[in-house]
Amino acid sequence: MSLNRKILFLIILIVVIVSGMSAISFYNSYTRLNDVINSTGSSFIKRSAVMIDLFFDQFRAMARDVGNFYVMLGENGALTKGDMGETDEREFAKYLVRFLKENEPYGIANIFLVSAKTGSVLDGTGWRDADRTDYREHEWYREGMASDRVVLGNPYKDPITGLGVFNTMYKVEDKNGNPLGLLGIVVKVDDVRDLVHSQRLSDVEEGYPIFLDGEGYLWNDVPWMPEASKNAPVWGSDKITMPSGVIPGDLAALGKKMVLRQEGWGDFQADGRQWRVFYAPSKNAHLIVGYLFPKELLGNRLMHLVLFSIASAGGTIGLILFVLVPVSGNLRHTVQKIEHTARAIKATFAPPEENSAPDTTEEFFRQERIDRMAMSLQSIMDEFQEQIRHTNFKEFREILGGIHSTLAVVAEQQADLTAHAEEIMAINSNMKHINAQLARRELVWSSLLEITQSITSTLNFHVALERVVDAVKNVTQAYGIGILIVEEDELVPLIFSGYQNAKNDLEKYRTSLDSVSLATRAVRTHAVQWVEDVHSDEEYREIDKNVRSQVEFPLYQGEQILGVMMVSFDKRYRQSEEFLTTMAPVGASLSGYLNTWKAHKEIRSSYEYLMQKFQEIADIYHHETASHLVRVGRYSAMAAAWLGCTLQEQQDIQIFSRAHDLGKIRVPVEIVIKPSGLTLEEFEVMKQHTIWGADLIGSAEWLKMARNICLNHHERWDGTGYPHGLKGKAISREGRIVSLVDVYDALRSPRSYKKGYDHEQTVDIIVNGDGRTLPQHFDPDLLEFFKRNHGEMSRIFNETEED
Repeated sequence: MSLNRKILFLIILIVVIVSGMSAISFYNSYTRLNDVINSTGSSFIKRSAVMIDLFFDQFRAMARDVGNFYVMLGENGALTKGDMGETDEREFAKYLVRFLKENEPYGIANIFLVSAKTGSVLDGTGWRDADRTDYREHEWYREGMASDRVVLGNPYKDPITGLGVFNTMYKVEDKNGNPLGLLGIVVKVDDVRDLVHSQRLSDVEEGYPIFLDGEGYLWNDVPWMPEASKNAPVWGSDKITMPSGVIPGDLAALGKKMVLRQEGWGDFQADGRQWRVFYAPSKNAHLIVGYLFPKELLGNRLMHLVLFSIASAGGTIGLILFVLVPVSGNLRHTVQKIEHTARAIKATFAPPEENSAPDTTEEFFRQERIDRMAMSLQSIMDEFQEQIRHTNFKEFREILGGIHSTLAVVAEQQADLTAHAEEIMAINSNMKHINAQLARRELVWSSLLEITQSITSTLNFHVALERVVDAVKNVTQAYGIGILIVEEDELVPLIFSGYQNAKNDLEKYRTSLDSVSLATRAVRTHAVQWVEDVHSDEEYREIDKNVRSQVEFPLYQGEQILGVMMVSFDKRYRQSEEFLTTMAPVGASLSGYLNTWKAHKEIRSSYEYLMQKFQEIADIYHHETASHLVRVGRYSAMAAAWLGCTLQEQQDIQIFSRAHDLGKIRVPVEIVIKPSGLTLEEFEVMKQHTIWGADLIGSAEWLKMARNICLNHHERWDGTGYPHGLKGKAISREGRIVSLVDVYDALRSPRSYKKGYDHEQTVDIIVNGDGRTLPQHFDPDLLEFFKRNHGEMSRIFNETEED
């Protein structure tokens, strides 16, 4: 075989070997990069599904709160037991309109209530159904009324706006379990889509979120949908499992997995392009979430560039190694340089060993590797330039010149490869940053959801708000959290968490709204105040010497300012839009809680005022004095505290016990003021005052304790009392308390028909009995209270004894 043929054979053999090895190296690198992208995309779509669950859970909590508020208004008489008479319907419709206006910025498109009695609808937009449709015939109505929890219905097309929407539905019942209606909060599909798209995968603008209902129907447009369909979409008409002009066949195959609520990803072709879709089901919402993006964005450009570079490098290496070595010994050094470069290229793109497999894109395209390759190529080019200058053979100069030109092309392609590698590393870094953001927001919103569920299950708002500030402090890693509320013209501290000794002296931080502070500035401007260095701000009012940065979030409903949430850090904390975005729903929820708490206080004050008026009526009508009623209240609060009742229960019994004889206003006055003993017939009339008092109090849930006191304060532990002869713990606790303290004060108080006993005589009668009053008439625990505390009761009597 001639030398030329040997050289040709060797060149062909080396080119094949080098090309094959380069292809294998690229395939392994591309596969591992693809795995990183798929892992990041799967994590992204799962977090998107969780974020949608949290988004809808907020509306579930809102629906439950509005429904409970509606029931509370009905029970308290503001509505006619939820029957929705004409006047009441107008009042509640105004409330729905106000609620929608205040909550539209938070994603609510509408709120409505369908009456269980008439099938008519009240709508937050003020719309009225002129045709008087009976909405109880709709499938979604039956679905919501059949469930005992908040229901998220499948998306549907609104007949008025033509928009795709979701309904969060809650069955409203009275205290006896009778249905009053179905409350719905409406959210636009586009708002949910924008929520996911705002957290899009990397900075690529060509990503598209899609949503499917429980049956697999598509509820938003896709990028290859015709423009006519985009302008007038018929949402809910294309099913993901059925191939159509909108659903390609290979996407329909993936759709079958989506409808089975599986998680995963897959590739398909649509509109002449390759697409990748990541999909996952939401946990609580009836939705399947998908995210589409063009596959070539992360694959094709890289593949073409690297393949071209590898082919060019391999051809050049073969030409350098096996053309010049047999021809000229002067080229040996150059050939060695080429061989060294070939090993460097192979090492750069070779798959890593199994026990050190990289797990990030940076491991494939580390800058130092690419820089070393570029330096090697430049060194070879310089060497060839030197050989060209020193060779005396025209043929060698032509061959070396051709190789030099080829290497210049390779170097140019290497520069392009470096630029694209940096772009891929930037995309991967952005993916990791987005994952970290989603993880932080998921932690905040999950904690907020737990607190929301806690608040909706208890009326102790102070305890619930303590849980809120503790949760926010933990997830934000703040030094301290404080909530201040607006009361008339002052900003009053409500709850502090984390500051040194601040929560032990809240009154110290009460301030006028006209004063200068960061909190009052937030109130005045209705805007978040972020101060990176509090000591450089003249309006900062020190609460703790360790505070360095502070953020003041104004809390308001509509135009009404409710208070301020103060978040403090003991380190310099620069302003962050990510932090503000994360905290926005926290502030909105806190505003709702404070607004509900304020309404709760106002209603409670109204009932306390009502009880005071009942007491004044009783004072005017019968012979018992205001001092007697005040003492009974103080005795009752003492006894309740001794039995372990809450502070709220102690305050309630002190107020409501004063109305224990309210029913006597219906007893004929000649019986009430009769100076001598009553006849049997008169006594039977007198006993009715317990029942009449309970009737006058009414059936409102807030007044249950007052009603029990009126009805039970003449019942006896041994069952010999009236009106029902109840025995033992069948008698309400408040009734047993007032029974004992009323007997003590009645024995000591002089009346028109008797003289009052002194303290020692009264104690002896209650503890040992006198035939008419016996110790077995009283709860043994309360009798023990009396034995231990009768001295304090005597002191109270002497302080308030009538002249």
